[in-house]
Amino acid sequence: MVYNLYVKKGCEMVMKDYKKRIVDDILAIKLKGKGAVLIEGAKWCGKTTTAEMQAKSVLYMDNPVIRKQNELAADLEPSILLKGEVPRLIDEWQEAPKLWDAIRFEVDHRNAEGQFILTGSAVPVDTKEIVHSGTGRFSFLTMRPMTLYESGESNGTVSLKEVFTNNSVSGVNELSLSEISYLCCRGGWPRSLYMDRDVSLNQAYDYIDGVVKSDISRASGVQRNADRTRRILRSYARNIGTQASYETIRRDVIGSDIETLDEDTVYSYINDIAQRLKEPRKYGDVSLMIGAGFSKNAQSKGMASMQPPNWSELAEKMYEELYPEPLEVQEKEEWNKQRIIKTSGKNVTKLADEYIANFDRNKINNLIEQSIADEMFVPGELHKRLLKLHWSDIFTTNYD
Repeated sequence: MVYNLYVKKGCEMVMKDYKKRIVDDILAIKLKGKGAVLIEGAKWCGKTTTAEMQAKSVLYMDNPVIRKQNELAADLEPSILLKGEVPRLIDEWQEAPKLWDAIRFEVDHRNAEGQFILTGSAVPVDTKEIVHSGTGRFSFLTMRPMTLYESGESNGTVSLKEVFTNNSVSGVNELSLSEISYLCCRGGWPRSLYMDRDVSLNQAYDYIDGVVKSDISRASGVQRNADRTRRILRSYARNIGTQASYETIRRDVIGSDIETLDEDTVYSYINDIAQRLKEPRKYGDVSLMIGAGFSKNAQSKGMASMQPPNWSELAEKMYEELYPEPLEVQEKEEWNKQRIIKTSGKNVTKLADEYIANFDRNKINNLIEQSIADEMFVPGELHKRLLKLHWSDIFTTNYD
């Protein structure tokens, strides 16, 4: 069963059971500070519905009944489309990119805050039709799918703020393991909250189908192979938390029908996927976490075989200074056994603490600087390609 979520209000349909979102208060504050607010985020996360809750009038640019008229008005006299009680919601504004400059102009001449809210799906905007950046007139707000607190499936007794401000934080989760597993698979798509379980679980499949069969090809105007796209997404899922290179992804997705798939093609697919999952004007909402192994992609100025050391190789040097190699054969066997244990996995950080305790912080800093030989390396090709994807943030544990 799928419940009817809307009721008639005048000439429009409005949601009768709106669940308050965390961004509601943020949107209200931003409207007080800027003339226009652009709400961005993943498709189907509730951008339009949230905006409707605070808008006093609405223009749906993609309404098929008046779509052509809207596009014509945006070209000839965009101010007509901007008339209405404020804040006025312009939904799917990217259907007519010229509206951006028109809204900026209106904000300047009205000399007032809280005039417009813009929302839209991840259809690429033709930036050639946009002259001004909107700085000082627009504020940006990122939305994401609902948290369990927003959906009412978490009581919110534990918060990140309390974790950092209180010495003692505790809470009781009354959900069963089966219920938690279901919520992880269902996700936070607002509409799915009102669906039966078997129906709601299908929403993620439908979302991916939309990306691989249609959306990705619209990102760059290049027709993409749906099967390849799906294979790349699956490979990405398998490699989460690893330092997988494009070549690793390529080898992972090769099948009998795509033996010619090269690294550049994989890169272009990944770039289009990244664009389709986010709003067009701010694709970089995705953050990247890079582990220490990524340093292996650096290019040496000297010997081609030279590479920065990884954790284990640094740990070997610390271990040998802390525990000089014994001369006796029997003692050497135990020494080698302990070396393997202490220089592996999470034990490396314990060994580093031990090294600092026995020597000092300057000693380990000098060891790292001498071992890395930073002046002997420059960013490799993978470093450069990585930065061409518009990440919002890049977090790294690397010492380089």
